[in-house]
Amino acid sequence: FIASPIVIAMDKNRSWDFKNPISLCTYNYPIVSFIQFSILNTPFGKVGIQTKNKALTRIILPNQLINLNRVNFSSELSNFHKSARKQLKEFFYLKRETFTIFYKISLSPFSKRVLEEINKIPYGKTLSYAQIAKNINKSKAYRAVGMACKNNPIPIVIPCHRVILKSGKIGDYAGGFNLKARLLNKEII
Repeated sequence: FIASPIVIAMDKNRSWDFKNPISLCTYNYPIVSFIQFSILNTPFGKVGIQTKNKALTRIILPNQLINLNRVNFSSELSNFHKSARKQLKEFFYLKRETFTIFYKISLSPFSKRVLEEINKIPYGKTLSYAQIAKNINKSKAYRAVGMACKNNPIPIVIPCHRVILKSGKIGDYAGGFNLKARLLNKEII
């Protein structure tokens, strides 16, 4: 495995004054955040995993990895990051149907509601974009549901691949049509 720890220091006792560059350099009691990134080889291609401290923050699907700039990697991963990798590997190799990974993502209130509803879809089942919109009392917002799916920062864990068209066709997916079809076929078997 490969990973990249990046350290960011922030001051918990000071509000930053960005007009005064001196305030950006001086701090007392730093809070340190560790962002780690690794690539997991799966039967579906390479998947990027990003964690920050003890929270999953991003999953990068195979077709999106090609858009990343060069990353410097290290082999030292936190126990949390290793646990996230293990759960994702188990999912891809048919040994896990649900996740217990703590995640932290920033979303609009609408997108949060959509992804919370999608997270309720059981393994091997699907719902349509229209059904999701209806479930959150926004029955005409099915296209917005599709956009929330597209912008899901942790696909697979929040299973947007389980959201299909009202007609029963697969529909689009941020990871590409072929990946969505393969994920759905994997779950139905």
